[in-house]
Amino acid sequence: MRFATWMLIVPALLAGNDRYGGDTRVRLHASGNFRVAQMKGRWFLVTPEGHPYFALGANHVNAYFKNEAQASEAAILKSIRKIGFNAGDAYQPVPSYAAQLPWIHPIVNYGVQNPDVFDDSVLKKIHSHVRQAAAMVRDNPWVIGIAGPDLPVWNSKRVDMFREHPRYRQFLRARYSSIEAFNAKHNTAFQAFEEIKAPLESGDDAEFAALIADRLFRTVRDAVREGAPNHLFLGERTYLRSVPPQVLETMARYVDVFCTQAVILSAQRPPEWQSFQADGWDREFAITGKPTVLIDWAAPFSLRETFQSPQGEIRNERDASKDAALFLGNAIERPYLVGVFVCQLIGTHPNDVRFFQDSARRSYLRDDGTAYRYRTGVYSGALRKALTRVYATLK
Repeated sequence: MRFATWMLIVPALLAGNDRYGGDTRVRLHASGNFRVAQMKGRWFLVTPEGHPYFALGANHVNAYFKNEAQASEAAILKSIRKIGFNAGDAYQPVPSYAAQLPWIHPIVNYGVQNPDVFDDSVLKKIHSHVRQAAAMVRDNPWVIGIAGPDLPVWNSKRVDMFREHPRYRQFLRARYSSIEAFNAKHNTAFQAFEEIKAPLESGDDAEFAALIADRLFRTVRDAVREGAPNHLFLGERTYLRSVPPQVLETMARYVDVFCTQAVILSAQRPPEWQSFQADGWDREFAITGKPTVLIDWAAPFSLRETFQSPQGEIRNERDASKDAALFLGNAIERPYLVGVFVCQLIGTHPNDVRFFQDSARRSYLRDDGTAYRYRTGVYSGALRKALTRVYATLK
C-alpha cells in the first residue's frame, strides 16, 4: 500500500477506541489505571477506562528535542499518530505527551552503584530512591507501568563483586557439604572456600545471581507499590536470552509484566530470525508465566545500498522495511505479548547518529522530522494489521 493512501486510513483506527487507545467493543472493570487481563487465551493490557489495549510505541523521542531538532513537539506527535502508533515512549517520554499517549515510566537506576544487596542499609537506600521515582507518576493514569534499568547484567559478571563476600562463602558452604565435594564437582584442588575467587563452569553463579535478584526485586517491587500502588511493575528491561533461567524465575515472583529487548542485528534474516526470536520469548514465558512487553527492537536499514557489517547484512530501506513488517506480524502471534515498542522513531538519538559511521538508521523519521516514506508506509500498514489481528481475537 502506498504511504499517501495509508495516511488517509490510519485515523479510522481511532473509531471505537477510548482515549487511551483501548478497544471499546469489550467492556471490563475500569480500575482508573492500566492493568493486565487474559481473555480468550490472550493477554491484554486494560486501559484505565476498562478496555483491552495492545501497545504499539516508538522510543527515544525525547532525545530528538534535546538535540535541538527542527520539528516541533506538536508536529512529531502528529506524525506518531499518522503512522499508527498508539503509545508513546518506553524510556523517557516527551513531557507534553505524558497525558496524550500511554507510556512506560523508567527508573534509570537504583540510586546506588554496584549495590551490595546483602547489606540492609543499601537496600534501604534503594527502596527510598525507587519509591520517590515511582511516586512521581502516582496519579498519572497514562502510565502503562513502571520499569527498572535497561539491559542489566545477570551473568557471572554480576557475581564478581561478591567473590570475597561472606554471603558468597555462606552460599557455597550451603550448596556443597565440604570443599572436597566442591573440588570433586569442579575438578579443582582448593583447600578452602575462601580460595574460590573466579567464575567456574557450573550453575553456581546463576544460583547466586538468583539470590541477588530475590533481594533486589523484593525491595524494588515493594518500593514501587508504596510509591505508585496502582501501577504495574515491569521489572528490568532484560536482553533476550541474556538472563539465566534461575534469575528469570526469581524476577517472575515480583513483576506484573515482563520486559525484554530484541534488537535485530545479526546474520539471521526472516524467516530464521522469526524462529530465533519466538523461541527466545517462548522460553522466557515458559519460565515467568507473565505477560510480556517487547520493550525495544529494530530492523536497521542502510541509507544507501545493502552492505555487510560484523553483525550481518544491513539491508536497503525497502527490504529492511519489509523485514520490520514481517517481524511485527509474527511477534503479535505470541499470545502473551501485550506491547511492542520500536527503536526508534527518529534518528537523532546519539546511538543512531553513530550507527555504522552514520551509514544506517533504525528510525522511521529523518532528523528533520520528515518520514522515510517507504519504511513508514510499510510499517504503518503493519501496525494496522497487527491491531486488527490482535483485537479480532476478542470476537
